[in-house]
Amino acid sequence: MTNTNLEMLHSIIGQASLLCRTRKTADITIDMVCRKANIGKGTFYKYFSDKEDLIRSVVSDQQKQCWQSLTRYLYSIRCLDLKTRLGTSVEYLMNYVNSDPGFRKIMDDHSFLPCTWEEFRLMEDDGSKALREDITAWAEAKGMRPQELFSVIRGIQNTAVTMAKQAAETPGESIRSTALTKKYLKDFIAAQF
Repeated sequence: MTNTNLEMLHSIIGQASLLCRTRKTADITIDMVCRKANIGKGTFYKYFSDKEDLIRSVVSDQQKQCWQSLTRYLYSIRCLDLKTRLGTSVEYLMNYVNSDPGFRKIMDDHSFLPCTWEEFRLMEDDGSKALREDITAWAEAKGMRPQELFSVIRGIQNTAVTMAKQAAETPGESIRSTALTKKYLKDFIAAQF
């Protein structure tokens, strides 16, 4: 794909993401996306087979941004051991979800599916590289395969995101349920690692 094509693809996804932050996915039409992105339907269909294809790309893009933000954070506290970093990642993720209602809105209609170990291995940012090294070393020390440890970590992160979304839906219970979620996940991490 040429740079121009990549820019157009990212532009369409970005404009659709803006729509998804304010509307229900079911209410968004291809015409709305085309108007927002200032493109014709032919251009839309050059990049996406249908609306669901576009929405999958929007969700994937949002998840990738969340993951990259998390890996940058984990990289910034690399001096701590993996167990401590995972514990603080729970709080970081919950804050990330709670601070961005648009992200929550997009994720509400879609499950927070983790990327695979294979996809993670292709990520070239410093945070992902450092986390891969740590996961591999920690897994070897525990007699596990890195893929298995990665799955546990992604499960913890997905739980944190899901529980943060649920806490945000019940504002009166938000502080209490957020504290309970953090305690539960930190206890789980302590037991696993």
